[in-house]
Amino acid sequence: MLDGVSLRRGTFATGALLTAALACWIVAFRGMSMMGGVGPFLGVWVTTMAAMMLPSAAPMVVAYAQLGRARASTPAFVLGYLTVWTAYGLAAYAIGMELPNWSWLAGAGLVLAGLYQLTPFKAGCLRRCRAPLGFVTRRWRAGRLGALSMGVEHGGWCAGCCTGLMLALFALGMMNLAWMAAVALLILAEKALPGGDRLAPATGLALIAAGALVLA
Repeated sequence: MLDGVSLRRGTFATGALLTAALACWIVAFRGMSMMGGVGPFLGVWVTTMAAMMLPSAAPMVVAYAQLGRARASTPAFVLGYLTVWTAYGLAAYAIGMELPNWSWLAGAGLVLAGLYQLTPFKAGCLRRCRAPLGFVTRRWRAGRLGALSMGVEHGGWCAGCCTGLMLALFALGMMNLAWMAAVALLILAEKALPGGDRLAPATGLALIAAGALVLA
């Protein structure tokens, strides 16, 4: 059983994450036109990823806040998590700058995204993201540096889990708020809902079919 202090920590962490996610959605909406180089891209990317990922990361962060002895290390955990997604964005930007402007790339991207959803690697990453208490208890490291490294590790599993859906978002339009919201809800459902792990194969098949239609 969790004591009152742990419950208060969990409540605080949940409220802070949801507030931050809402603020980031607002910033992302207002910053859609800031795509003029790596600096503006990174600014919009970080706020967009915070808006999309913090709600689905909430169970893991809450588990850390409740089981940890020092609440002050929870921000370091979140910082480590977002650091991974910042690096992910830089890699995506570098790759995107090199891609030719071929019309069939969107369809191919959807097919690849769907195939990724069906891989054992996706399933393994998703299993780790869906077991926050297991991750925190098995991978616990003390102190703020420990919290930062735990956040980086969880961010790596999360990035592995979400790569297929992120590839689909790139193909559909990264700065389209409707697609952003749809992908964010899918990520949240996969990680947090009972039976959410069964959504990945269904989503994968749907993405493959959508990609085939675009390529036809």
